[in-house]
Amino acid sequence: MEGYFTRTLGMHRVYNSAFMNMLKKEENFKYRATVKNTIQFDPQVLKRYVNFMNNPDEETAVAQFGKGDKYFGVCTLMVTMPGLPMFGHGQIEGFEEKYGMEYTRAYRDEQPDGYLLERHRREIFPLMHRRYLFSGVEDFLFYDVWCDGGVNENVFAYSNRCGSEYSLVFYNNKYDRAHGWINRSCEYAVKTGSGDNDKKLVSRTLGEGLGLSTRGDYYVIFREQRSGLWFVRNCTQIHEQGLFVALNGFETQILLEFRQQQDVDGKLSTLCSFLDGRGIADLEIAWQELHYRELYEAFGRVLSAEFENSVQTLKMTTKEIRKQKVKRTTAKSIFALVEGSLAEFYSVALRFAQEERAEKSKKSGRRVKRLPTAEKMLSSFRRKLGAVERASKEFRKISADASPTAKSVSTPGQFLAKAFAEQKEGILFAAVYCTVSLLAERGFARDWSLGRKCAEFLRTPEVASSVTQTFFRRIFSLSSEKLPAFAPKEKPANAALSIAKILAGGNSAWLYSGANEYEGTVWFNKESMDESVSIAYEILLLNAPSSKSKKILASFKKISEAKHLAEYKCDEFVRILEEK
Repeated sequence: MEGYFTRTLGMHRVYNSAFMNMLKKEENFKYRATVKNTIQFDPQVLKRYVNFMNNPDEETAVAQFGKGDKYFGVCTLMVTMPGLPMFGHGQIEGFEEKYGMEYTRAYRDEQPDGYLLERHRREIFPLMHRRYLFSGVEDFLFYDVWCDGGVNENVFAYSNRCGSEYSLVFYNNKYDRAHGWINRSCEYAVKTGSGDNDKKLVSRTLGEGLGLSTRGDYYVIFREQRSGLWFVRNCTQIHEQGLFVALNGFETQILLEFRQQQDVDGKLSTLCSFLDGRGIADLEIAWQELHYRELYEAFGRVLSAEFENSVQTLKMTTKEIRKQKVKRTTAKSIFALVEGSLAEFYSVALRFAQEERAEKSKKSGRRVKRLPTAEKMLSSFRRKLGAVERASKEFRKISADASPTAKSVSTPGQFLAKAFAEQKEGILFAAVYCTVSLLAERGFARDWSLGRKCAEFLRTPEVASSVTQTFFRRIFSLSSEKLPAFAPKEKPANAALSIAKILAGGNSAWLYSGANEYEGTVWFNKESMDESVSIAYEILLLNAPSSKSKKILASFKKISEAKHLAEYKCDEFVRILEEK
């Protein structure tokens, strides 16, 4: 009767019970036919429908649709189709008691379903905030999903737009898996005059519906809302072939944030071929995985399970060594274990570095810093790993003796040991840093996202990958900063001031100290600042000759005192050291 009410009686709004009943019973052919018939008569009628999943005269939504994917699939249709979406009382909370019009109060003491509320917040509410994108009918296109020469009537597919924003929605209202192609929309009426019969039926392709360029060098990038994955497709291919979709039973896909880009350097074409239809959480990461694939594979062979297990024995006490029946390794044996894979990694890394260095020099017109040789990097790793081994002996003393004397800092080894003890897996992280320290100094470890790969390659279960990635982002980024060289006449307080300006006032202060502004004051986060100060002086002690260690430790004392007196204020932290 909905069509009769709107077309003949001219009602402005009508409760669309067909939406609830047909989708509940999975009479998908009937409801798709209802939509098709409506848009062939007048697409504007769709805006008059009040779509709902329950009302006071019907059973509750949870009783009719459950709490799983079917409920959220139909609910997605309700909020992304033209018309007025209407939520019934208690629907979002998952209440099961039917509320009749004659009820004066609830008879059951029901509590909101936390799972249902959270899933609404995550999947449905963001779509409701974009109702402007779904509510119009001027650019609403309804599609058939074709598979093996026939139409799958269980799949709802439609696109819409508002201004420069586009959307494409898929929902499979059946338990069976479905797949197929969409390309040309179902026919809809377009008025050609003022009379009721002055209209014609037209159809548009998906490429036209999404406003895509017909040029072969243009690509469209879009995001799927539920998974958060990004996809890349060639615009011409969508115009010619359409889009393939595969859906599990009661699965929904909402494609949003469409944007087109011209492939000026072949990057998008290469990325599209590399992904081969797959989605990716971050497009920049996808490009890095493709471009640096050889580099990452070589780095992964360095950070092997054998390397990690060998380094882990450096922190184990004698009691733990005996209990686990393992042999404590040395810096010499660890170096012998990874020397071949490191040499291979350095060879690949230098090739990438030279290419990027030449490109940078060409763009800037200036000479860039000379690259170290593979032999120099191997020698640097060996020397710094020896420092880590010596510090690990002090670390084992701290583990065995909790007295204040065991925690005092008067030598580089004691400082590093204390830093290792305060960090999660500090010895392992330091050993990994030693493998790329010279690359990190020149910014390559940061630019190549080796911190992300460290979090991926390391298998230590005690450390979450996010913690690992944050640590290496800080150490690789700090390594590329202009840290003080501790020249003979340079005072420790001046060096501390230089480091403080980087941590609290530089472009990356948000990363190092968690710098954030509140009510006109820039504050630092204690934990972030503590770790970054510790990392900065670890870098200095591992890289500098032993003759400079006394000045470095004196500088650490100065910056620690200022940090304590600053009361979490970045400007105050720097000001105290300027006065010194």
